[in-house]
Amino acid sequence: PQPRDISVCYREVRALKHPIEHPETARIYLDQNIALGGYWWLFPHGEDQVNIGLGLQGGRGLDPKHLYMKHLSKLDILADSTLLDGGGGVVPLRRSLHSLVGFGVMFIGDAAFTVNPITGGGIGPSMQSGSIAGRVAVEALNDEDHMDEVMWRLNREYTRAYGMKAAGLDIFRIFLQSLKNEDIEFGMEKQIITEEDLHRVSYGQADLPVREKALRVIRGLTRPTVLRHLTTTSSYMKKVKQMYHTYPEIENFQPWSDQVNTLFHEFQEKLSK
Repeated sequence: PQPRDISVCYREVRALKHPIEHPETARIYLDQNIALGGYWWLFPHGEDQVNIGLGLQGGRGLDPKHLYMKHLSKLDILADSTLLDGGGGVVPLRRSLHSLVGFGVMFIGDAAFTVNPITGGGIGPSMQSGSIAGRVAVEALNDEDHMDEVMWRLNREYTRAYGMKAAGLDIFRIFLQSLKNEDIEFGMEKQIITEEDLHRVSYGQADLPVREKALRVIRGLTRPTVLRHLTTTSSYMKKVKQMYHTYPEIENFQPWSDQVNTLFHEFQEKLSK
C-alpha cells in the first residue's frame, strides 16, 4: 500500500440553529477543489444536527482541517451552529490486500484494507472478513498439520464474498481520482454517467454501464477523452473481476499477485494518455 491508498479526513458534528431540509437524505459531493482525490459529505442526524466533513487522497500534502475551515465551515447551513464533536483520522481507500494471511497470522478489517475503495466504508466487509477468519481459525487449530492450507481458505472465501467486488471498485476509484471538476460536471450533464450509475457502481451493485453507446458517444463528442476513459474503466473493471475469479492456491499466489499489479499499472498508464 502507498500513501495514495488512504484517505486523510476531518469531520465535525454540529447542532444546527435552523432545521435542515430533507433530513432523511445523506449527501456526498465530488469536488476536486474542496476534497482532492476524495469527497466531502453532509449526513443529517435528524433535523437539527449534522455530521459534515471531507476526505482527501493521501500523499497530496494537504491538510483536511484547513480545507474544511476554508470551504465547509462557511456554508449557510452551519450559520450559528454549535460544535458538538470534531476530529480527524485516516481511512484505507483501496482494494483489499491480495492475501489476508501469512506466517500464521490473519489480517482483517482496516489492517487488511477490507473497505469499499470508493467511500472508505468498511463496517460490512470488515464483519465479513472477521466472520470468515474466526471460522477458519477454528478449523486451522484443529488441523495443525495442514494449518497453512486451511488458513488460505480465508483468502478464497473472502475473495468470493467481497474481495472481488473491492478490486473492481478500486479501478473505478482510480478513474474518479483522475477526473477534474469540469470532467465530472460534463459527464453528469451529458448523462455519460448518471447519478444512479454513480451510486450503484460506487457500492458494487452493478458494473459500470457503457450503455446506449451510440447516444452517449454523440453526447460525449465535445469531450472525447472522458468517454474513452469511461469505456477503458468499464473494461478493466471486468478484467480485474475475471482475474479474481481465478484466485490461486498458495503455490501460485505470487505470479497471480504480480499479474494483478500489472493490470492496475496498465490501467493507470491508459488514463494518463
